[in-house]
Formats: sequence, C-alpha cells, structure tokens
Amino acid sequence: MPASARWWAWFGLVGIIAYVGIDVVLAVLRPDYGLVVDAESNYGRGAYSWLMNINFVVRGILSACALVALLRADIATPRTGMLVGIWAVTSTLLAFFPVNVEGYPVLGTGRAHLLLAGIGFVAIVVGVFGMTLQIRREGRWPRGVPALLALAIVGLGSLVLLPASGVLGAVGLVERIFLAAVLGWLALVLAWIVRSAPRQLARS
Repeated sequence: MPASARWWAWFGLVGIIAYVGIDVVLAVLRPDYGLVVDAESNYGRGAYSWLMNINFVVRGILSACALVALLRADIATPRTGMLVGIWAVTSTLLAFFPVNVEGYPVLGTGRAHLLLAGIGFVAIVVGVFGMTLQIRREGRWPRGVPALLALAIVGLGSLVLLPASGVLGAVGLVERIFLAAVLGWLALVLAWIVRSAPRQLARS
C-alpha cells in the first residue's frame, strides 16, 4: 500500500484539530448559544456566522482527506468510501444553506440544511460501521477494534436519539456527542494509518 496514505491521514488529523478548535472559539464568542440546547449549525446565524461556515468547509475538507487515506490504506471499499464522500460533500454544502434559528428571519434554506445534515449523518454512521466490521474481519488492528466499535455504537445511538432530543431541549448535546464519536473514530483510524504507513500497514 502506498505510504502516501500517511500524508493524507496527517492532513485529516490536522483538519480535525482545526475543526474542534474553531468550535471551541465559537463557543467562547457566542455564549448566548448553549452547548446543550443549541445545535452547532446555529452558529451559522448571527455574529461570527462566517466562522461557522468556514468550519463546515473545514469538515468537508478533512473528511475528503480522510477518505483518500482510507481508500489508499484499503480500509474503505468503494461502497463505504462513497458514504464517507457523501458526508464530506454534505458537510461542505451546509455552509451555503443556513439553518433557521429562533429570533432570526426564516430562510428558505433551512429545510435544505436539515436534509443535507440528515443525509450526511446517516451516510457516515453506516460507513463507519462498515469499515469497522471490515477491519475486524480482516484482523488488521485487533487491539483497536473495541474502541472503533464503541465509537460507532455511540454515533448510531446519538443519531437515533437526535430527532427526539428537541423535546428534551438537548439537541446540541446529542449532536455534539454524535460529532465527537464520528470525528473520534476518524482520528483513531487516521492515527493508526500514520503509525502503520511507514511499515506498509503491516497486519497486526
């Protein structure tokens, strides 16, 4: 396998760090938005909305870099790779379709935002499960499988709870758990690729 997978994995890891960093900055700049109540997309309306839009693009780029690394490392198949690609594209498009937020004028892009987010969320969860099962089946990283599987389950569980979380006033919390699980999964696999690529990703 090409050692270039390592460089794409590095780009993905740097992107994840940048994405999380921007989210932290937004939380500090917009204390009027609650981390438990407000979805991350709400930062896309009002002050510093441009920064949230940049972060959506960052998520798309880091996901695209991760996709190349996963494909070159033979972790993603064409099918699971397509799912990661859908997540990357929809993440980027969210920057151009602002969501509707209470207290701001209603936009026609609000429904499109939710649709894109839903498609992307489902795609990445299915892709993550597929890649986890493939890694387990091929015995490539036995010690890492439990953590990857746990993150995949957390991602799926939070996705299932997301539609009902609005009633509990916890959309932001559930969504952030979902994003943490997905990005955590990607970070673990990308870190493994970085470590293994110089040895041509030798089987553990």
